[in-house]
Order: sequence, then C-alpha cells, then structure tokens
Amino acid sequence: MIAGTPGSTLLLVDDDLAVLVSQAHVLERYGFSTLQARTGQEAIEAIESHPEIDLVLMDVQLGDGIDGGETARRIVEAHDVPIVFVSGHADAYAVSLTEAAPQYGYVLKSSGAAVLANAARSALELHRAHASERELRAELEAALASRTTLLKEVNHRVKNNLMMINALISLHEEAQGVDLSAVKGQLSSVALVHKILHQGPSPESVSAAELLKAILDGVFGSGEGVVAHVHVDVDETRFPLELAVPIGIVTNEIATNALKHAFAGRRGTFRVTLATDSDGTTGVLSLSNDGAPMPETVDVQHPESLGLSLVTALVGQIGGELHIDRAAGTTFSIRYRAP
Repeated sequence: MIAGTPGSTLLLVDDDLAVLVSQAHVLERYGFSTLQARTGQEAIEAIESHPEIDLVLMDVQLGDGIDGGETARRIVEAHDVPIVFVSGHADAYAVSLTEAAPQYGYVLKSSGAAVLANAARSALELHRAHASERELRAELEAALASRTTLLKEVNHRVKNNLMMINALISLHEEAQGVDLSAVKGQLSSVALVHKILHQGPSPESVSAAELLKAILDGVFGSGEGVVAHVHVDVDETRFPLELAVPIGIVTNEIATNALKHAFAGRRGTFRVTLATDSDGTTGVLSLSNDGAPMPETVDVQHPESLGLSLVTALVGQIGGELHIDRAAGTTFSIRYRAP
C-alpha cells in the first residue's frame, strides 16, 4: 500500500457529493486528512480559512460558477499550494480548461485509488522539493549579495588607503625635494582599479576600456589640458583583479615613458587596442605612439631602466609575452592569458 505523507491535508473539490465521499474515504485509508468543497468559490474560501491545506485535488468541470481551471488559477495566484486536476474527461476541451493554472498533474477519476493516492503523494514531494530549491536559491542570492557588498567595501577602503599613501608621498617630495611622481603614478593606477571595482557592477572585474581610458586621461590629461591625442579601441572585455592591477601599472608606465621621451617637445598620438579570442582566455594589448621611437640600444629582455624593468616583471607575473616594434614610433605588444 502507498503511504500518505503524515500530517498532509488535502482539499477535495468536486461538484458531485458521491465522488467527494468516495475520494475522501480512499485517501484517508492511505493516511491523508481531507477537507471538501463542491464549488470553485467554496474551494477558494476553504483555502483562505484553512492554512493547513497542503494540496488541492481539483475537478475540472464544476457545474455552474467558475470551473476548476479558473479556481486553480485564483488559488495559485494568492497561495503557494500545489494543484492536481482529477477529472472524468480526457478530451481536449477538458484539458484546455486547466492550461491557465500551474499544476502538478492530471489524473482520470477512473484510474483507481492507488493511482490517485500516488499522484497526491508525488505532488506533495515535488512541491516540497521546489520549496526547498527556492529557499536554497534565496540563501545563495543573499550570500552572494553580502559577499558583493563586502568586496565593494574592501575595494573602497583599499582605494582610500592608496590615495592616503599617495598624499604622504607628496608631502615627502616637498620636504625632501625629490621627484617621486613615478611611484605616485603607479599607486594611482592601482587605486583606480579599486575605485572602478567599488563603483562598477562587479567587485571582482573591471571594464578594460574604462580602466585604460581613465589611466591615459591621468597621464596625458583631458579637455583643454590634453598633451596627446589618445585613441582607445577596446571591446567589452573585462579584466579580473589579478589582471587589472598589473595591466593598469604597465599601461601607466608605458604611457608615462611616451610622455617624457617620445612626445618631448611635441604633441602626438597614443593608441591602445585590445584583441581577445572568442572565449576571452587570451588577448593582445597593444600600446603605441607615433613619437620618437625607443632607441635600438634598449633591450626589452634585459632592461636597465626601473620603469621598463617593472613593465617586464609585471608582464611576466601574468604569464604574458612582451614585444616591441619600432617601425613607426614605438609599439608595445603584450600577449596574455586570462587567469
């Protein structure tokens, strides 16, 4: 014998009293408790007054008044109660009456007691599984929202701390009479990454275009104060944090070097392009200028300057490859793999 779910209460809805009595007798033998309603309106009122109802077994055609499909739709609209239709008809019209309401099954009255009891038990188990899934999803969404908020707050604090360090370096410059603008530029690049992470939609990745444009504006200026024409041709690629920080610093170093040497005494064009493969796992970042080319004596594999040494080290840190082309100005090409 199929056992009912202990403590489960079923609402039986049928306009035929004899059918209701028969169904109640059968289902109670299988361990269910039952309540009865003979019209759609009575069923709706029973749901309102009996919150203990776990499942509704609904006849499709209920005589005068609203039919079973419309009754089920109204019930489901206001209450999280599963519906199983129990009908004496298998024709297209009868089935069409049930299409407006979510349901957990359609059983013919002639199927027998065991089938009816099994349909009720299965509907209850499925509904409880759905409820557990919704609860789990809500918990996961809440945890994700909490994690996102925490990460945004961390990025905000990191950005503020880096800006404070930058301010302290400026005070040290004034007091000691030294030029630490390169260090401040590097810190500003890292702070910018965390600022975008804090303000953007994701606390774990940044828009490549937004990051690169912001860094280049910081180096070359913007508006009337611009000292170079900047062109950024970047798609909707996003950099994760572990890629955004080194690429941000590298971009700052290369742009600053162009400002000091390639564009010394003249205005020029600084161009950035980013090409990624279809799945975004590899990319090539190109940073070029049309100013005075980098001297042939500079060896990118064994750099002597601190700035180029930093560029080489950071490209290596992300597992990338660095190439320099001096054919028309200077172009730095960085091939990388996304982490």
